[in-house]
Amino acid sequence: MKYILKVICILSVSVLFCGCEKICSRCGWRVLDCINNADYEISVYSMSVDENQSRGVIYPDTTLPNIPPLRIIDIDPRESKNVISTHDQWDSFYEQFGTDTISFFILSTDTLNEYGWTNIKNTYRILQRYDLSISDLEAVHFRLPFPPNKIMKTVKMWPPYGTYDATGHRVDTTGTK
Repeated sequence: MKYILKVICILSVSVLFCGCEKICSRCGWRVLDCINNADYEISVYSMSVDENQSRGVIYPDTTLPNIPPLRIIDIDPRESKNVISTHDQWDSFYEQFGTDTISFFILSTDTLNEYGWTNIKNTYRILQRYDLSISDLEAVHFRLPFPPNKIMKTVKMWPPYGTYDATGHRVDTTGTK
């Protein structure tokens, strides 16, 4: 019994000091993190993280599903969170969806709470959509920032790169303020 408690304590301390992502990767897990550099809370949705994947849509269809997802991941300002953990190789992970590209949707948590899923789906109230292949994930080192940074410049996304400033606010491209 003492041995089990000792192991639990050591694992708990390891998680505290090293972070779950490092432990996951050391144990053979592949992880994808989303980094929220905005000064407001965001929510991340992808069919690949929804427990009921039959609800989701597969790229090249980039619409949001009619039924609200079972799992949307909220990320506080200036924080990061793991959005995918898999024991599969990335190519096997993608194969289970029958596609070489998976869409990730970034939403404002406040907008999601205020308007609800049906309104967001019908008006496409998303902040950002990334359409990512395995090579895209490798290029960004399996870390998805919002707003997109220079490393993300060549990744398929909507709206296009340069729409947001470093804190996640839309940039005025009309020249009028």
